Amino acid sequence: MFGDPAKLKIVPISWAQRWPSLQSGDIDIVIKASGGTLSRDTELGLQFSMSYYLGTTKVMAHKELNLKSLKDAQGGTICIPAGNNHRTAGRCLQPEDRNQA
Repeated sequence: MFGDPAKLKIVPISWAQRWPSLQSGDIDIVIKASGGTLSRDTELGLQFSMSYYLGTTKVMAHKELNLKSLKDAQGGTICIPAGNNHRTAGRCLQPEDRNQA
C-alpha cells in the first residue's frame, strides 16, 4: 500500500463514523486525532499505534478576557466536544459541587 499510490484508497468519513467504519471492516486504518483509551481498546476491540504526531491543545477565547492560562477561565463557560478527552482539562476549572464535564 505505501509506496504504491495505486494500492491506497482514501475514504473520507465523518468523525462519528470512524469507530463503526473500523469495526465493520469498511476501512482498515483511521488517521485522525483520536486518543487511545482503555474503553476503546476493550469495548470497541480496536488497537492503537504508537503516536506518529504529538500536538498541543489550544484554547480560543475573546481577546478582552486576556487569558494567560486555562485556570484564568475559572467561573466562565467552556465548550468541550462530546466524546473528547479534553473533558479532564475542563474538570480542573469546576467547583466540586458542579456536574463534571
